[in-house]
Amino acid sequence: MQKHSLSHSQRLYLNQVLEQLQTLRHPEFPNAAKGLDGMLVADSILKSRNSCGVLIGGLCEEVWNRQTKPEDLFKHKDVDVLVLNPEFELSQNFEGGIDWWLQKQGRIKVASSLGYLDQNESWDENANQVILGFLAYQQATLSKTIKPGLYIPSPDWIVEMRKHEAISRIDFSNVHVEVDDNFEDAFYNKIRKRVKTTLPGFVLDKFSGQVLAEKYEREYRKVEEIKLKGLSLGQIAGINKFNGNYEVKTE
Repeated sequence: MQKHSLSHSQRLYLNQVLEQLQTLRHPEFPNAAKGLDGMLVADSILKSRNSCGVLIGGLCEEVWNRQTKPEDLFKHKDVDVLVLNPEFELSQNFEGGIDWWLQKQGRIKVASSLGYLDQNESWDENANQVILGFLAYQQATLSKTIKPGLYIPSPDWIVEMRKHEAISRIDFSNVHVEVDDNFEDAFYNKIRKRVKTTLPGFVLDKFSGQVLAEKYEREYRKVEEIKLKGLSLGQIAGINKFNGNYEVKTE
């Protein structure tokens, strides 16, 4: 892969962004389901509600290492699942011990050089009203090919997810470093090295047919069905204000 030349200030800022990404943590909750057992609980709940979800968070990276053991998955504090169906409802917060991320919509105000602009926006949040820096959605132009259940996203999808997470926390108005294509490519390469490309057998045994990667799925439309859209720092601030969370740190 091409080596990208970054300036000294860009390298310093890249390290800062990567460190910030590593420190992103969501509040814990009691009786969290963990590891493969938690993934199976989420899969069962999704199927019982005729809904689809995607594994996100640290666990979705951990499963892509053939050396990973069941106890390695259990070390993660919970199982994060992003639900694709807007009509999906929980019987209670953190049902089944899962950290569910559900799609919400609203008309928010976003700061711009022209003042505050009103816009309709969709986003994903959990029961603690933590906002993700990205939105996952199924392409409307395709006949939906994935069946209800929990899906493991591809390594490339995970890297794109991490990129959106990082960019959503950059206040470009206060950054004096050029965040150009070279910068984004260097970020991509750093994250890509972290995410491996092979699932351990014990994960594949339980989720065969529910892995959205070409290595394990022959149907290309299925692999490409779930897309990502990034949110800006300003949009996240507007969503937090919409939710009534006025004391929001942007750095």
